[in-house]
Amino acid sequence: MRYWWLVLMVFFVLSLQTTLGQAQGGQATDQSTKNPAAAAQSGSEVPPDAAVITIDGLCASSFTSSSTPAATPATPGKAVDPGCKTVITRAEYEYLMDVLGGRPSAYHGLKFAKRYSEVLLFSTKGRELGVEKDPRFQEKIRYSYLEALDTFTLARLQQQAEEISDADAEKFFKEHPERFVQIKLLQIAVPKTKVHETAVAESVAAADKASMHEAALAIQKEAAAGGDIDKLQEKAYKIAGDPSVPDTDLGEQVPDQLPIEYRKLIFDLKSGEVSQVTEDDHEYLIFKCAEKHTIPAADVKKFAAWLRMRDSRQALRDSVKTEYNEQYFPKANAGEKDTSGERAP
Repeated sequence: MRYWWLVLMVFFVLSLQTTLGQAQGGQATDQSTKNPAAAAQSGSEVPPDAAVITIDGLCASSFTSSSTPAATPATPGKAVDPGCKTVITRAEYEYLMDVLGGRPSAYHGLKFAKRYSEVLLFSTKGRELGVEKDPRFQEKIRYSYLEALDTFTLARLQQQAEEISDADAEKFFKEHPERFVQIKLLQIAVPKTKVHETAVAESVAAADKASMHEAALAIQKEAAAGGDIDKLQEKAYKIAGDPSVPDTDLGEQVPDQLPIEYRKLIFDLKSGEVSQVTEDDHEYLIFKCAEKHTIPAADVKKFAAWLRMRDSRQALRDSVKTEYNEQYFPKANAGEKDTSGERAP
């Protein structure tokens, strides 16, 4: 595999992200534009070139940031030898933390430092054992490499999207005012099927669907007349015999956050209005616009950058045509919903 060392390094770095996320109680984010000098921001009095992790006996490899050999040279190919010493400086360690998205408050946590030391040790041992030649390992790092490229590409696109002047942001707003409308959205979801203890015949399922559609129409009328949305949601699920009642509050939404098939239906609503009944694969849906307004002028530039990012991503998606074998990937897998929506700034 060409550039195997680069792929291995990417896999090594990605393997630390989970540990870092657990250590700091949150998900790591990409910081691909940083550098070692900018990374030394932990507030520590330890000099940047001072050792923060020293592993006596670990031999040099392409994974170690630096390695100081002892008097006796290490035996080539060995992972562990008394004649080796691996040294990680504060600048090197903080650069890695920065690339992985670690907050400075997490830099001094021993959990990640210990995991990093173990990864260095066992990955070096793995090279000695020839793990790199395992086809399954190579396939794993191939995908990890692609994921890293995806992550850093999105970071680059985000950076480009945010490079927008006040004048260009204002121009973008005037050209697309409908994309800057925000509503507080409520939703009543009415299941298309009722809960049964055992499997039912198609005729029973069809009868359930018709019955639940009638219930959805009645509930829509009650909602339009000013009925309590939460109580109507509970009523819908009680009719279906399902105790797991979903939340009705979908929060603040803009058109680009919603599936395109629902945008006109929802954003044609005025404050306080309730939509007609629509549907997806599993539920009948009723929307209510609790409040509607235009994005404040102070947020236009930030929001324009977010929209530009979405546009660049969508343009790339639209530049290709992807088809999926419907026999292998059924369109309507029970319980499977699209979770690709992005949160607006």
